[in-house]
Amino acid sequence: VSTQSIELMVHVCASAPAKILLHGEHAVVHGATAIAASISLRTHVELTSTDTRMVRLDLDALSIQASFAVSDLLRAIVKSPVVDSPSMTYISQPVLQTLGGENDVVLRPILAMCCLCVGLGSSFQEGLHVKISSDVPAGAGLGSSAAVSVAMSAAFLYSMGAYEIQTDADGVPSPSGLDLINRWAYEIEKIIHVTPSGVDNTVSTFGGIISYRKGAFEHLSPIPLSLLVTNTRVPRRTKQMVQQVGERLKLFPSIVTPIFEAINEISRTFVELLPNSTSETEVSASLSSSQRLTELIRINQGLLCSLGVSHPAIDDIVRISAEHGCAAKLTGGGGGGCVITLLPSELSAKQTEVLQQQLSQNYDCRVVHLDPNGVLIHS
Repeated sequence: VSTQSIELMVHVCASAPAKILLHGEHAVVHGATAIAASISLRTHVELTSTDTRMVRLDLDALSIQASFAVSDLLRAIVKSPVVDSPSMTYISQPVLQTLGGENDVVLRPILAMCCLCVGLGSSFQEGLHVKISSDVPAGAGLGSSAAVSVAMSAAFLYSMGAYEIQTDADGVPSPSGLDLINRWAYEIEKIIHVTPSGVDNTVSTFGGIISYRKGAFEHLSPIPLSLLVTNTRVPRRTKQMVQQVGERLKLFPSIVTPIFEAINEISRTFVELLPNSTSETEVSASLSSSQRLTELIRINQGLLCSLGVSHPAIDDIVRISAEHGCAAKLTGGGGGGCVITLLPSELSAKQTEVLQQQLSQNYDCRVVHLDPNGVLIHS
C-alpha cells in the first residue's frame, strides 16, 4: 500500500475483546496445549482527525490524558513505514520513551501507532485525537494490552484505507484484514512484552476459542458458555510464577512432568467436547455434558494448586464458587489476577446473582460470555 494511494477517514472506531485461558496455564510453557477464548469485555479505540497540530490521548480506563506535538512524533519516525509490512523498526523507541515519561510503559505502544497515523495519513498530519475506553481491567491477566493493540491496529489500518481491511455488515474484517491487524498488533505487543507468545493478540483479533501449542494456533468451534470473571485485586505475578514452576520441575521432574501431561489431557478432552459445527443440535448435545466441563475446571485448578501458583484470594473464590455448586479456576499466570467460575446452564439467574453478590463483597466480579467475535470496526 503506497502512501500516495491512502485516503484517510476523519473518524473511525474499533473494538477488541479480552481473553481468558480456559486450560493449559504453565504446562503450555513446557509443550502442552493451552485453550484460550475471547470474552464479552471489550476495549474501544476512537481516532479522530483535528487541526490542532497536536496528538491528544484520552485513556479513560487509566485516567491518563496527555498531549504531544505532531512534530515531535514525526521526529520519532526513522524510516518510511509500509502499511502491509508490520514492524516497529520504523519508529525510534528511545524517542518514544522520552515522550512517554513516567507513563512510558502505557503510552509508548500507543504513541508508536500515533506516529504511523500522523506520518502516513494526510488527514492526521494536522492533528489526532485518540480516545481509549475499556471494560477490561489492566494487569489482571485478561489481555488488556493486547485488546488495546488490536483495536488500535484495526482503527489505524481502516483509517488508512488499507486494501485488506474490508468489513462485512457486522463490522468483521475480511480474513486477510484480520491477518494484517494481528501482525501489527503483535508488533505492538513486542514493545510491551519483548517476546510475547502471540496468544493474546491472536485471540483478541480473531475471537472465539483457540488452541495453542508450540507457536501453532488452531481455531475451534465456539460454544455458548457463561462465566463469572472475578478479579482478586492482587496483581498477577506471571514471570515469578513461571520461574517458580520451572524450579519445581527441576527439583521434582518425575512428579511435575505428569502434572503437565495431565493438564495437556484436560485441554485435549475439552476440545473433544466441542461440536464439529455450530448447529444448534450439536451445540446442545455438547452442552449436555456440562458436568464434564465443570469437572475439567475443578481438576485443572487442583493441578495448578499442586504447581504452587494459586493464592489465598484465588482459593477463597474457588471455595465460594464450590459452595454454590460451581467450579472455578485461576486464569493466566496465577499468584493473583483473575479467577473464572463456570456457570452451568442449569444454574438460574437468581442463583447466579446470589453468587455474584457474595463474591463482590471482597472482589470485582462480572458475568461474561464467550464472545465468538474478535476485532470489530464500528465506523
